[in-house]
Amino acid sequence: MNIVLPLLVLFLFLLIVYSTFLVGIKTGLKSIINDRTKNREAGINTSGNNAYKASVIIPFRNESENILNSLKCIEQQDYPKDLFEVIYVNDSSSDDSFAKLNNAEKSCNIKIISSYGEGLQAAFKKYALRKGIESSDGEIIITTDADTMFGKKWLSSLLEEFDGSTGLI
Repeated sequence: MNIVLPLLVLFLFLLIVYSTFLVGIKTGLKSIINDRTKNREAGINTSGNNAYKASVIIPFRNESENILNSLKCIEQQDYPKDLFEVIYVNDSSSDDSFAKLNNAEKSCNIKIISSYGEGLQAAFKKYALRKGIESSDGEIIITTDADTMFGKKWLSSLLEEFDGSTGLI
């Protein structure tokens, strides 16, 4: 009986703290939705995606089975091609994925670079990402994998709510 009362008090305290936290989250979300609704009604565009160029960095290693599907997904994006670039970075592939990508028909906003033999033997992907970022021109850096498939609205929906105060999505 001696332990039950302190545990009950602790439980009630934590329940009150957690409930207050949830109410704060709900209030904040309502405020954001109301602000966006007011801005839309006033004709104010709060989306900053038209002001920023994005760089999509896709490191790949031995992705022969997936690389052309990845390219197809990128080519089908509905985001304006002049507002994004794609940098495929070969991180020491030993299969034909690099050749497949080089020989494929692709838009002018798609670059292919290779870090083969340049990186440390234990950190291929990290080095490939660094090479891609160093080669990028975009203000927004997005990374994904070559075996990830996405719909045509992937990039536009990702960048839809980006603005000057956004640090990470």
